[in-house]
Amino acid sequence: MYFCKSNPSFLYKSPFSFSFSLLFSSSSTEKKVKNDLTAYDVLLHKHQFSPETASQVASVLTRIKNPEKSDSIVSFLKESGFSKSQLERVVKTMPALLAASLEKTIKPKFKIFQDMGFSAEDIAEIISYDPENLHRSADSRLRPSLSVLKRLLGSSAEVTKVLKISRWYLSRDLEKSVVPNIEYLKSCGVGMEQIIKNMYKYPRFLMYSPKHMKSSVKMVDEMGTCRSSRLFIRAVQVVEVLLATGKYDLSCIVNSPVSFTCSVEKKIIPRMQVLGILEITVMSSLRDKARSMAVVNLNVDKFHVGISSDSLYAWLPDYCSI
Repeated sequence: MYFCKSNPSFLYKSPFSFSFSLLFSSSSTEKKVKNDLTAYDVLLHKHQFSPETASQVASVLTRIKNPEKSDSIVSFLKESGFSKSQLERVVKTMPALLAASLEKTIKPKFKIFQDMGFSAEDIAEIISYDPENLHRSADSRLRPSLSVLKRLLGSSAEVTKVLKISRWYLSRDLEKSVVPNIEYLKSCGVGMEQIIKNMYKYPRFLMYSPKHMKSSVKMVDEMGTCRSSRLFIRAVQVVEVLLATGKYDLSCIVNSPVSFTCSVEKKIIPRMQVLGILEITVMSSLRDKARSMAVVNLNVDKFHVGISSDSLYAWLPDYCSI
């Protein structure tokens, strides 16, 4: 009894000590919960992403170190006019964006688009089509490229149309490719209206190096195509693509004139990609056939018969209709 009486603290604890302990415990628990948040939690529960998208992103970003920052990035994109499908596309394509700096990396890119007159809808479409734009240099890539395109096409709306067709225009230095190529084509007698029209139909043809463009024009000249003909620029496009493969020379192209009637974007380029896979994956006998220009000109059914094999089709799920 004496021991207990002389040491009342042994039986009695101040309510303040309990409060302090509870506060400390609560703060620790809250901090632990925040640290345990995953990309899946933030995307699924806070922003109502589909379970599939949230799971896919979570498999890449297993743990978000700063969930508040990631939350603010998704919230900013929402407030900037991105639809749910656009948000999911951006995050699936570039999960690392959730760990980027909103103030230093993302907002400066948006400001460039806004300063150049792009609407919120335009910006959302351009960035969701190619989220890599948010990681490109603002001053050495985005601003100069957008300036060139707007100067050529006349309005931000037209620039948006081209960028929705091809992401190439914001990934290259246009002053070293598009601008000199346009000037050279104009010197060949090709009108600006025709050049611009082809930027929409075949957006990559101006992206080749000026040296490659001149080689293509020279070959088309040697084939006897008149520069004043409206077929001249189409012939240049086809020759550009075929020369770039390194597999065909002038004689091959001349002996296959029907290739000039094929769509560059919908047929020639996709088939070149298929043939590139063939050269890696199949036996040498089929590889030799893949180098033949005749393969480019086959109709869809014959093309499928020519490349059919179970192992090959496993590589080519996206080319079933070319």
